[in-house]
Amino acid sequence: MRVLFVCLGNICRSPTAEGVLRHQLQAAGLAEQVHVASAGTGDWHVGKAPDSRTCKAALARRAGRALRKLGWAAQLHEIGTQVSHSDYHKHGAYILDNCDAPGFAVNEMHALGQLVLGQRGKLRKLELVLDDETFVMQLLSLRLAIILCHARRDPDPQALHLAALGARAFTIACAPDWAEAYPQSAHLLREEVLAWQKTSYWRVELSGC
Repeated sequence: MRVLFVCLGNICRSPTAEGVLRHQLQAAGLAEQVHVASAGTGDWHVGKAPDSRTCKAALARRAGRALRKLGWAAQLHEIGTQVSHSDYHKHGAYILDNCDAPGFAVNEMHALGQLVLGQRGKLRKLELVLDDETFVMQLLSLRLAIILCHARRDPDPQALHLAALGARAFTIACAPDWAEAYPQSAHLLREEVLAWQKTSYWRVELSGC
């Protein structure tokens, strides 16, 4: 099957529609079965990239989807405790990989399962997906949130600052006196940095802790 989206200049509406359909097809596992393209009725913008405002809107939408998925993973990360408190992250991943969730594609549930699986322990088990930058940011955020909440108390939202540090690298900055006030959390945070250093993909640096 072939689908062609057409607008006047092919720099806003049609490339947006093409991108949305490509994403939906990929989520449904049909990307290889449908060829999608876009075109314009005029030749004013031949060879040009989509309008910058279109790109910004697409990036904002992508970031919103990533945040929603992270929120779902955070809400479901302990679902495996319904089976056992031992290795509950593995049980949770299995449940999400094999459940029937209306409105979710199979690959979306698998991605949530991978986040739940990777919430604790070594990262070597996720080597195949650690080349996905969005997934890595979601996973690191989830693991840091669990460290901050390990004692079942409301965390200080200003305790840690996470930022990108060039290609495939992040830096985590601790608030002043945080490590002294929460020594167990600080220890877990240092262990987290060591876990990421053992991967062949990403580097995480720690300061103020």
